[in-house]
Amino acid sequence: EAAPQDGRVHVICRSGGRSAQVTMYLVQQGIDAVNVDGGMQIWAATGRQVVTDAGDPGSVL
Repeated sequence: EAAPQDGRVHVICRSGGRSAQVTMYLVQQGIDAVNVDGGMQIWAATGRQVVTDAGDPGSVL
């Protein structure tokens, strides 16, 4: 799927390393992208909700 061209893109992975690389690439392509520092591990550790595509409770592996 193509990245939106008219808004900010938040890029996230498990720990933040891969998403940082992708963020750099997207920015080089002129896309307004930001990395979610710490990835899903920090997201979940700080108590933020993790859900599946279906809206069910999810987990970070």
